[in-house]
Amino acid sequence: MNIAKIKYTAFILLTIIFIISSCEKDTRNEEEIKGNVYFYLLKSYKTRDNSSEIIISTAQIANKPLIDYKEIISYNSNLSVYNISKKSREKILSLITQVSGPAFVVTIDKKIIYAGYFWPVTSSASCDWTNIDPLFIDFWDGLKVMPGDNWDKTNPGNDSSLIEIFKRDKKLID
Repeated sequence: MNIAKIKYTAFILLTIIFIISSCEKDTRNEEEIKGNVYFYLLKSYKTRDNSSEIIISTAQIANKPLIDYKEIISYNSNLSVYNISKKSREKILSLITQVSGPAFVVTIDKKIIYAGYFWPVTSSASCDWTNIDPLFIDFWDGLKVMPGDNWDKTNPGNDSSLIEIFKRDKKLID
């Protein structure tokens, strides 16, 4: 073998070794992503002055989830829409009020990720916080999370922990 072929072979082998060793493996696997996503109504909470903003530290969640994880069919992260079961849709529609709707939280198990309101568009009052209009369930084919003033930087529905859980269970549409 001539020296040029040996150098060329050594170069190729070293390049392959370098590429393989520089790849970073994702060390998190599906078993390490814990928890499930739930919607709970709030028993009580406080808001910031002159705002609908729910102060998370004051929120007391109901004992049972309004929407269980198994009732969430999928989550579309681009549209911020939770596709939910027919049973859950019926529960949400029963919450419709004339003015302002009840407050809810989205949790991972019982850890609150974000809060909002079920607030119908027909309400005479405005809502400056995250909200879901229950009257549009059929239009969006689920629960469309609408921005409030808290969406100045990020959509709370696209919290990385929520996204990882939906990816884990193949419920994420993006």
